[in-house]
Formats: sequence, C-alpha cells, structure tokens
Amino acid sequence: MEQNSTYKISNPLRLFCTSKHNFSSKNSKINPNNKVGQFTINRIEPIDVPKNNSLVVTYWNSGGFRNVNELEQEARGILANSDIICKIETFAETEIVSPCFLEHFEANSTPATRRFQTGRASGGIAVFTNKKTTIHTEVLYTHENFIIIKTQSGGTIFTIIAVYIQPNKTKDSIIRDMENYISLTKEQWPNSNLIVLGDFNAQISNIPDDPELFDSIWKDRKAMDQKLDKRGEALINAMSTYKLRVINGRVKGDEDGNYTYLSSNGNSTIDLCFIEDKWDLSQLTLAFYEYPHTNHCIGKVTVNKTQAIKPKKSIHSN
Repeated sequence: MEQNSTYKISNPLRLFCTSKHNFSSKNSKINPNNKVGQFTINRIEPIDVPKNNSLVVTYWNSGGFRNVNELEQEARGILANSDIICKIETFAETEIVSPCFLEHFEANSTPATRRFQTGRASGGIAVFTNKKTTIHTEVLYTHENFIIIKTQSGGTIFTIIAVYIQPNKTKDSIIRDMENYISLTKEQWPNSNLIVLGDFNAQISNIPDDPELFDSIWKDRKAMDQKLDKRGEALINAMSTYKLRVINGRVKGDEDGNYTYLSSNGNSTIDLCFIEDKWDLSQLTLAFYEYPHTNHCIGKVTVNKTQAIKPKKSIHSN
C-alpha cells in the first residue's frame, strides 16, 4: 500500500469541544466565560501512514504570512497533515512560496492590495495543495477577494473557493461577484464538488437555509454567535441559491457553532465553510483550533469520500 510521510498529533492543538474542559494557556485570548473548551497538544511524531479516503482542508486567517513561518511545531503538524491549506490575509504583495515545513505543497496565491503608499497592504490569499495526495491542480479564477482552484484527490474532483472579505461595509458587493464566479464554476465543471470557505467578516447567527432545501439529514444549525448582520443575511441567501450550506454549528466537531474569532473586545463566528447539500452530514467534520498569537482560529474540514453521495430532493419535489 502506498504511504505518505506525515505527522501524528498526540492531542489536538487546543481543540474547541465542550465547556467542561478547563482553559490552560495563560497566553490565550479566550475569556473563560465563553463556554468554549480546549485541549493542549504536547508533541507530534513523524510517522508513515497509508493514504485514507478523506479530504482534509484547513483554513486560517493568519494575519500575515509571517505568522505561518513562525508557527510552532504542533500547529505545523496540523497543516502538514492537510490535503489543502487556505491562508487568508497573507499581506503579501508578491508570489507566495511554500515554507520549508510545507515543501511537499504547491502554492498558488493572489496578492494583497495597497490603497496607500505607507502602511501594509490589505488581504492576500494563498492556497497550498499537497502534491502527495492531490493531482491535476489548476487555478480557475482569481479575484482580489478570492481564489478558485480545482484539484483531484483519490479520484474525486473538488473545487475550492478561498475567500477573504474585509469588514468594510463597502465590500458587501463582493458577495455578488462571488455569486457570479460560483455560477460560472458550476456551469463549466458540474461534476466537481464545491467547497467555499474563509473569513467572510459576516455574522450569520443561526438563521435557516432556504426552506426548500430543508430535509431531515441537514438539521438546523446551532450558533454561539447570535448576531445577524446585513452581509451575513446576504451571504446565506447567496449560498442557498447554489445549494451550498454552511456546516458551522451543524457537523461533528462543531456541533455548538463555536466562535472562530476571539479577542478582548468580543468573540464572533466569521470564519465559515459552505459545502454542497449532496453530501450527508455524516461525511463531514469541522474543528477549530485556537492559536494564541492570532485572533482567528485554525479551521479544519474533513470530507469522507468513501460514502455514496446521494442527491437531495426538496420537500416540495414531486
């Protein structure tokens, strides 16, 4: 059996779970009253493990690519075990090169943009694909606020849209741009499995998806963040048009809809993941890991490709 060199993680890096776990890091930005728990990772060991039938995608607003290069061993192991890594807000104005611990990954990126001559640039997105577990990777489209790649993993084709939308309200129109590209992508590659994720700076509370898409398998969502803003409502409506559903607060590992942005000024859930409703909930997991040097948590999505994908019918279907 073909094997890949990877890392074994003894315990997840402050994996959010339930409130019964104590907070242990004195450097953590988490308020103990946030009803979010954590484990602490001790070490990782390089081992050889066989390829599995899951696609693992991590995504993270790293607040500058320098933070990626300065990651500690434990966090590096989480990324190195991924098939796809989406880095949001790199601040990089030039092409991204994979760091040494990700030398087996291919990097594709969109540059950060600069509005003023002084200060740092804004945005920037990089997507890394594991050359050992993915093939035929190509960049389909690039935009100032998102990058779309298509890749194949274990015989299954995936299209990943990594998104960053600045909190500025003037950026709300980007959702319409994203809709247009989603429509074009689904039209040109109808057999690809679409995943849209990133930092949307949108709060969606637990508002339901399009009722016509509701079924007993895709249950209602839970959300610690109960705020709904205008962009969040527009985002849910846009995704529902293309039968894309948010999995935050809905799948194993994030059943309570944990906060993804943690700061002394308050917490929110703005790092979201949407996936087509043809997948069953049992095929999906989502976990968030707090890294104490940034406000955004590292998100990890796992898609089990071994189970059959069954098209869903609307409750109004004949």
